[in-house]
Amino acid sequence: MQKALFPFSIFILAFVLLSMNNGGLMIYALDEAKNAGAAREMWEAGEGIVPTFNYELRTDKPPLHYYFMMASYQIFGVNAWSARLFSSIMGAFTVLLTFLFAAHFLGKKVGVLASLILLSSLHWNIQHHMAVPDPYLIFFFNAALFSFFTFYQSRREVFLWLFYLSVGLATLAKGPVAIGLPGLIILIFLIIEGKWRPTDIFQFKPFLGGALVLLIALPWYLAVHFQTEGLWTQEFFFKHNVNRFASPMEGHGGFFLLTPLMVLVGMLPFSVFVWHAGRMVKGTWKRPEIKFLTITTLTIVGFFSISGTKLPNYPVPAYPALAILLAQYLSYALEHNRISRIPQYILAAIGIALPWVLYFLLQKDPYFQHVAYVALWLLPLNVGSIASLYFCKTGKIRRSVHAQIIAWVCAGIFFFAFAYPMMDRENPVAKILPDLDQSLDFYHYKRFNAAFSFYLAKPIPQLTEVAAIQEKMAGGKAFYVISRRSFEEEFNHLPQLQKVAEAKDVYETPFTVIYLYKP
Repeated sequence: MQKALFPFSIFILAFVLLSMNNGGLMIYALDEAKNAGAAREMWEAGEGIVPTFNYELRTDKPPLHYYFMMASYQIFGVNAWSARLFSSIMGAFTVLLTFLFAAHFLGKKVGVLASLILLSSLHWNIQHHMAVPDPYLIFFFNAALFSFFTFYQSRREVFLWLFYLSVGLATLAKGPVAIGLPGLIILIFLIIEGKWRPTDIFQFKPFLGGALVLLIALPWYLAVHFQTEGLWTQEFFFKHNVNRFASPMEGHGGFFLLTPLMVLVGMLPFSVFVWHAGRMVKGTWKRPEIKFLTITTLTIVGFFSISGTKLPNYPVPAYPALAILLAQYLSYALEHNRISRIPQYILAAIGIALPWVLYFLLQKDPYFQHVAYVALWLLPLNVGSIASLYFCKTGKIRRSVHAQIIAWVCAGIFFFAFAYPMMDRENPVAKILPDLDQSLDFYHYKRFNAAFSFYLAKPIPQLTEVAAIQEKMAGGKAFYVISRRSFEEEFNHLPQLQKVAEAKDVYETPFTVIYLYKP
């Protein structure tokens, strides 16, 4: 009974942390608003095949996360909490999966440490607080890889079929990357293991397994292809896959080392030990599980390093494997009381500086200096870092590591419970929408904040020319136009429009501007 309760406790802890204040934060970020809005539109229309956003075809993503959100809307209603519910659940299951895999192959202590490394990462927490497809991909991607390796070691066939089942569901979550990237990882592993000959490959039943993947994923891809006369297929595969990999999109480019840097920052606090974990990998390379985890981490990070478009969420599927490698080093270091002090000093410096750097950055911004104090909710990092330094100096290495875990977990709790909500209230939708007459028609000029679509729950048609606005004015009905300050000069020719609201987008550079036409 106790053996079963412990993994359950890890799942509950993970879910509590990853769902902290999910209902208290608006669906505001661009990706969240589009994904949660698309799921709402599909749910309202009873549509199971063709995704739409703002009541127009959306070709960015496959449907798996829409289906989970639609189920949540059906049970709990349309709101921020239900849109994010299954993202948090997927994150908690990934933490549990990481624990189980690490505990089975490397010992329970490594499993516990790997779980805590993930849960102390602020980026891991942010990623699984969002109504986006990545948490679904991360779970099924890692379920596939861990199932494959378990089959490779044990030859228990159930894990082989779990591997193909997970690949199929991951393909419904994010597309062809869910087939190509695990396939590349496994191929590299088998080549290094010397198991790449046809007789070796056929042990994995690739034809039957491929048929299962197609049985899971292909029906929807065919259905959306035919219902949209090929438009969804063309846009998704060429624009959102080939073009994203070949060149930067939406300004998200960068140099080769940007992706590794994103991983190092995203996996703080314990990514400071990555060099030492790498040295341990070198000494334990003959162990198949270490080899597999290392190949997984390096392949994912390397793949997205050469991708033209670079975003922090892209390499997150590598976090569980990297967390296990870091946990393997920390477990050994704690057992032998021989942890390197330099990374601990670096980590303490980061923990002490981070709240104050954020405070001064907010103080310098004229639009957010009045909420600069939210950075002080991260002061647990100061307390934990100072405590960690003290324990490090006195040779109490275990307490030093525990102090950092507690500090970063508490900082995550305070961030979502207090700091983030205060910043969230500054977003244009929260500040502007309550004062508008929502019964009027809304239009947007060229570009707009997608969160308006989610909360208005009605079409906001696009107008691309001033003449189109004049045409609407000729209809003699009052309406709003959502625009941006960068287009303000174009509205100088329309004195009939009254600017009724303006606010800076949080975490972005544009200013949202609202105009009202009243005949």
